[in-house]
Amino acid sequence: MLTVEEFEKSWQIIIDKYCLKDDAFMTRAYEVREMWAKAYCQKIFYARMCSTQRSECVNHMLKIYIVCKYSINAFVTQYTKLIDDRESCDAMAEKNSKQRSIKMQFGYLLEKHASIIYTPRVYSLFEMELVKSTKYILLPSSEDNMFEVMHVEAESRDAWRKVKYIIKVDENIGYYNCECGLYQHFGVICSHIIRILLIRGLSKIPDCHIMKRWNKKARAGTVRITGQTDFTENEEEARSVRHKMLYFDVVALVNQEGIDDTTCAIAKSNFMRCKKELVEHRLSRTTTCQIGHGNPS
Repeated sequence: MLTVEEFEKSWQIIIDKYCLKDDAFMTRAYEVREMWAKAYCQKIFYARMCSTQRSECVNHMLKIYIVCKYSINAFVTQYTKLIDDRESCDAMAEKNSKQRSIKMQFGYLLEKHASIIYTPRVYSLFEMELVKSTKYILLPSSEDNMFEVMHVEAESRDAWRKVKYIIKVDENIGYYNCECGLYQHFGVICSHIIRILLIRGLSKIPDCHIMKRWNKKARAGTVRITGQTDFTENEEEARSVRHKMLYFDVVALVNQEGIDDTTCAIAKSNFMRCKKELVEHRLSRTTTCQIGHGNPS
């Protein structure tokens, strides 16, 4: 993660190297650097995503399935297909996450813990930081809750690159705060923190450094649909899924070919019958609740 200090040094090197001190564009860009330079967004969680990446990804997916000249019915049909395909990909990724075995490089207990809790994709990013951590050594520190690490190849690195990092620790909750800001920006601990954890002999990543969104159990409590069965720990999400299932069934019925006056009348009569049964069901539940509430215990 690029720090503010590294950004400022590298920017000045570019300006001096290419004689851009009086360039109007570079001057304007530097004046608003807090708006676009990642180094100034260390404390903001972006999950490694730039500001326009999400919208561009959504637009790209929509263009694959939907043409601007589509009718409303065609749009709904294709949009439904898009959602179904994305959910299928999501389910496949979750299946692979559960079944895929992860090969560890070093065999650290910390590494094993990461392989258990993280999805394969996030674990690969953690592994990159783990490899980087081997390039750092611990420097002596006079403070108990502060550590400093230094890159072992400091002399061979670019002049603008930072070679020393300070990590402060809150022992009460086990939180490690590195000045590189990678965890705050992405949600995976940096190589500097990993180095400290290994030196201190920790076998697990502290709970406060495990983001649920990167966990294999991130979907715990969410709705899953298997065939005609749905289950959830969240009633609000269950209601949303039931609404979605009914909505798609109705849309599929309306989009069927060959709907004439007779088939339309059949569908309408069944809708009315269904509506009547739903009203009767609600009334019966209301009456039962009222009677049960009034009975003496």
